[in-house]
Amino acid sequence: MLTSKINLLIYLAVWRRPEITELCFMGIERMKKHSAYNINTLAVISEPEMIQLCNKYDIEWTMQDNYPLGKKKNAGLKKAKQIDFDYLMEIGSDDLITNELLTQYLDYYGKYEFFGITDAAYIESESGVCKRLISEKSTYGAGRIISR
Repeated sequence: MLTSKINLLIYLAVWRRPEITELCFMGIERMKKHSAYNINTLAVISEPEMIQLCNKYDIEWTMQDNYPLGKKKNAGLKKAKQIDFDYLMEIGSDDLITNELLTQYLDYYGKYEFFGITDAAYIESESGVCKRLISEKSTYGAGRIISR
């Protein structure tokens, strides 16, 4: 049983598609209202145009070229180490996490160093085609949690 709020850092790399990224940021804004969490967010951006969007949603950002992607993500993780958090949740700038998932995760903090989802739905935004994927052997990147 938790005795205090979880300090969660939501970490994401952002590239293009500001309209979809804004939907993601709106989802993060909703998640920040979850009473069991203190949530901060760090976005690794590659375009100056994204600064205004990050500022609109009070999202801390760092700038890094998008290529190679590994270098971009490592630059973000280096910045993340300067932020106070207990756990890091990695998402994509096109991912939406439900409040129910945040509640389900409460049972795993303190028990596991790494955990995440094994069931995800993917929606192709232009066509509306949806596909559900269930993994029995590994977690998906969207919403995975890593302890500090």
